[in-house]
Amino acid sequence: MEITAACCSATTAYRVVHNRDLKPTLDLRSVFKTVLDEQMHVDANTLAKRVFPDSSGARPLSGLIRA
Repeated sequence: MEITAACCSATTAYRVVHNRDLKPTLDLRSVFKTVLDEQMHVDANTLAKRVFPDSSGARPLSGLIRA
């Protein structure tokens, strides 16, 4: 099924990749950084330099994990 502007509301913009997938809007490294930081207590320096080098744009998510 192809998603087109005709089937979507005017206020919702869908970006379709290859006429089948919605364009990703979240870098999954942000999710992994959050889990490693909040659950595994891996410090930010290790995450930035050893686990996910060159991922400064993928910041940990706030409020992802609740107690």
